[in-house]
Amino acid sequence: SSSSSSSSSSSSGNGLVKITEGHSKGQIWGLATHPINQHMATGGDDGMVRLWDLQSHQLIARIELPGRIRALTFNPNGTILVAGLHTGYCVILDVASIQATGTGRISSAQQSILSESLSRFMIHVCGDWIISLSFSLDGSKLAVGSYNGTLYILKPSNGYQRLYVLKGHHGNGGVTHIDFSLDESGKYLISNSLPNEELYFWDMKKGGMKMNARECGDISWANHSCVFGWYTAGMWQLSGNNHHTYDSPEISAVAKSTRGTPSLIAGDEAGTLRLYQYPCLLSNHQTLYQEYIVHTSSITNVQFTKDSKFFITTAGADSSVLQFDYSSKAR
Repeated sequence: SSSSSSSSSSSSGNGLVKITEGHSKGQIWGLATHPINQHMATGGDDGMVRLWDLQSHQLIARIELPGRIRALTFNPNGTILVAGLHTGYCVILDVASIQATGTGRISSAQQSILSESLSRFMIHVCGDWIISLSFSLDGSKLAVGSYNGTLYILKPSNGYQRLYVLKGHHGNGGVTHIDFSLDESGKYLISNSLPNEELYFWDMKKGGMKMNARECGDISWANHSCVFGWYTAGMWQLSGNNHHTYDSPEISAVAKSTRGTPSLIAGDEAGTLRLYQYPCLLSNHQTLYQEYIVHTSSITNVQFTKDSKFFITTAGADSSVLQFDYSSKAR
């Protein structure tokens, strides 16, 4: 494994050469891997969005936003990056424009133009933290999860206007994980609230109507980022007869590989990473996994990159981003 917080070396003119830079001030929650290239975006409480090249381990560009960043997602063709802020705003960013800013200092005139551009593409979604984001596979819907427990479905082709408002999750923890179904238009949605241990299914064909879980067993999901679902049930092994105590720290993030034999990676609140076979089903036997201690604080996000060449983890208090090589082996 190797750290992904690298950028091209540069001289400050006084004999110092910059080798690397990363996020500072607060936690890192925002992570999005590019759907086409071996690139990723990260965002943190420092208000910075950073674009990285994962092949060269170089920082491509950075941009400062007016708020803490708790969620990021690319649209399906990778031309748009959406950032969710603690102010309840979504910032719609053109990826090519971010790349054009590069990593150097920009002039006050450039900053003024950039600020004006950002103000035109800031969508006020709600009055609370935005903590999860997901596009449907055709890009026709953007799901926004908030700390207040409400899901907002936006329509990008109509200026990101609200399509549906879905209520059901409790506040004080909010909608932490979202996935659309694998079909192009995203006919169904699955959502989790990790702090409240909630799992809901929604029918987009019926205006976001809540569904019975028994109806959803055969639905395939696009990203498999939800920590609660039939395919992760084996990760949540209970200790003896205690139905509220698990054998390991609480799982905080999940992702599924797309190359070779399918695997699930899961990060937990102790900074430990586990590799499971997909699907990870409930069984009378102990669930098998490979375990790695990678962070010194809770893992906030895990994602595979294009074709599962790498996977990425972010953490809260240790403010780090790690990049790992991934190789699939027959199991």
